Amino acid sequence: MLIKKNIEIDGYKCERCFHEWIPRAKAPAIPPICCPKCKSPYWNIPRKLKKENADITQVLNGIN
Repeated sequence: MLIKKNIEIDGYKCERCFHEWIPRAKAPAIPPICCPKCKSPYWNIPRKLKKENADITQVLNGIN
C-alpha cells in the first residue's frame, strides 16, 4: 500500500531570472555566490526599475 507524505525542502530563488534550485549541501552555512542559471552575483537582490519606468509608474499611480 502506498502512503503519500508531504516533504518540505528549503531552496533558493533568483530575483533576476526567477530560477529556483535546491542547494547540494545538507545545511549550507553561507548562501550561494551566484545563480546557477544566469550566473548573476546579485541573485538575491531584486532588479531596480529604470528611471523612465519609475517616472511612468509614478504618473500612473498619481504621485508627482
